[in-house]
Amino acid sequence: MNNMIGLFLALACGFSAGCAAPVKGLYPPPAGGAVKTVYVISQGWHTGIALGRADVAGTNMTVLRDFPHADYLEFGWGDAAYYPAARPTLSMALKALFWPTPSVLYVAGIRGALTNAFSQGEIISVRLSEAGFERLQSFLEKSFRRDPGGNLVPTGPRLYGEGRFYQAEGKFYFPKMCNWWTASGLRAAGCPVVPICTVSAGCVMSQTRRFGKVIRRK
Repeated sequence: MNNMIGLFLALACGFSAGCAAPVKGLYPPPAGGAVKTVYVISQGWHTGIALGRADVAGTNMTVLRDFPHADYLEFGWGDAAYYPAARPTLSMALKALFWPTPSVLYVAGIRGALTNAFSQGEIISVRLSEAGFERLQSFLEKSFRRDPGGNLVPTGPRLYGEGRFYQAEGKFYFPKMCNWWTASGLRAAGCPVVPICTVSAGCVMSQTRRFGKVIRRK
């Protein structure tokens, strides 16, 4: 069974790599144009996207005020019950896979180097055009669910870093899971990825290695 799952994921990754194309005008950054660097991070089964605080300082990114001392902000999306659970159960996993369930965003405020904060993870840097970066920033902003006053809604315990969970937009279910969300953010920025084919973290990282720079690989 594990071999069959592995074969399916390998075929999905190969198919997605073969049909992925960049979005013209967004990616790649034009020669001589301004460039913003973002980071795709894998922590085993889960992936996220990190931005440098300096790149979003002075923007209207609402979550910045919650992390005044962070050098980087790392964003990850997942099931509202399974993702924050200290000891997730099989029933939680099955429900998250097969039923549309509420979602959450985890935002980690990172001080210092990302390689220190994610010492066991894989990190790939991606250079974006200014337009692509703005599209990614908009994607992240729209992923937060807000109360009637337009405020973010914190929820759940801390996982790592100076982090917080927030209520998020979108329902979590197969194949629209955490790695699909990461790939969707990259796609919003114009990168040559196919989100629907990124079931696993390995598929996200495999696609991203084709156009990004590996900072550290497991």
